[in-house]
Amino acid sequence: LHLDMETAENLRRGMSAAEARRAAVLRFGGRQRFREETSDARGVAVLDNLARDTRFAFRRLKRAPGFAAGVIATLGIGIGAAVGIGTIVYGVLLRELPYPEPDRLVRVGFVTDGIGVPGDLQSPATYLHFAKSARSFTELGAYSTNDKFAITDGEAPERVTVALMTPSTFTLLGVRPLLGQLFEPGDTSWYTGRTPILISENLWRRRYGADPAIIGHRIEIDHGARTVTGVLPRSFDFPSPSVDIFYPAPVPVQRPDITTRYLNVIGRLREGVSPSAAAAELNALIPRLSDRFPAITLETLWQSHARATVESLKSATVASVRPQLLLLGVLVAVVLLIATTNVVNLFLLRAERAGHETAVALSLGATRVAIAQRFVMEGLVLGLAASSVALPAAALEMVATIKVVEKRLPAGILERDNDSRRSGNAMPRVAIVIEGNRLEAAAISAVGQSAAVLFGARRWPVGCGDESCTWI
Repeated sequence: LHLDMETAENLRRGMSAAEARRAAVLRFGGRQRFREETSDARGVAVLDNLARDTRFAFRRLKRAPGFAAGVIATLGIGIGAAVGIGTIVYGVLLRELPYPEPDRLVRVGFVTDGIGVPGDLQSPATYLHFAKSARSFTELGAYSTNDKFAITDGEAPERVTVALMTPSTFTLLGVRPLLGQLFEPGDTSWYTGRTPILISENLWRRRYGADPAIIGHRIEIDHGARTVTGVLPRSFDFPSPSVDIFYPAPVPVQRPDITTRYLNVIGRLREGVSPSAAAAELNALIPRLSDRFPAITLETLWQSHARATVESLKSATVASVRPQLLLLGVLVAVVLLIATTNVVNLFLLRAERAGHETAVALSLGATRVAIAQRFVMEGLVLGLAASSVALPAAALEMVATIKVVEKRLPAGILERDNDSRRSGNAMPRVAIVIEGNRLEAAAISAVGQSAAVLFGARRWPVGCGDESCTWI
């Protein structure tokens, strides 16, 4: 209507019909712009624009398969590597241990630099002395892992990993049995036939068919039959996910010394006590070892430079893999930076080639916002496609990294499928448990889309001349 009115006005001014129509069109600009503005004013253009821009993006990418494949592969591999390693770094280094009040759990070591005994393991004498005298802890517990024992009952024998634990270890970790009961304070001997044992849920389901009558059942193991008094839940995989049988740890002090050290000692700090304060108390107690055990003389303690260490259990368990994971994180960040730089360069090159096309669209009445939306949609489509590459890339990256550091990963970090604990070639779930949050396609897709929006937004036309456009 307005175009016809402007044409009639031009005719009254003496123009020919063709000139009047052309002048009216030039005055009003392209009709598409008015259609878009009217639709926007009515609030019904969102879905239509989305569908139109999506079709436009697919058409353009179909005409440039090399560009699309390069962006998808580069961005997908870069994001996949970053998400995979980032998830492992978070799950191993940042996630809290899966025990009540994990910030109060500490590892208690005993170091003797002067006599050349490496490590911070404790002897039964030092453990009992600290457990009875220290006031900085609500409880101390000791454990050690033993060689594999053979279960000989049933049809086929099976070798399983055994751990020795004091009853207090289960208490300070807040463990509740799935069936039966835990060790009692008097259960401190593993080599007698009356010794109770605890078994893992995995062993209970795998070998005994989840039989609820397992409690009180005697199992034939190396060194004689043992009575099952409890089944530990699968969520408890301390000190290692591979442990299937737990014996009560003996702490005999037949010949007290500070060189026969085989006990890992952990503790729970009292409320308000810091690790440094606990270490200071233990170091003050070291000279009193000779009062409790006269065979350990003050001269021996002085010559050995004996000292106690107290550090967060989380820090102690991840210490062996922290440098490797941090290095991997830095390397992956560099790879992601290189990948994004390459993608930006591809977009800039494509933007230069699209300058004439954009100038034509602007001359026909398309708005810069509409053109920018189409390019952003193109970036989103590429981002979604890159996410489909990033998901398997992240999974492969995680599996490869886990295979490298798995033997040194602390307990409670990896979660495996039900029957994979004893299978050396079983793949961990994809994968690191993050307190209920897991690596899923949606997470990677969001990252991919965000990166794609960033790259797409770089192709924003800010001004066009006769043959080309300026882009930022």
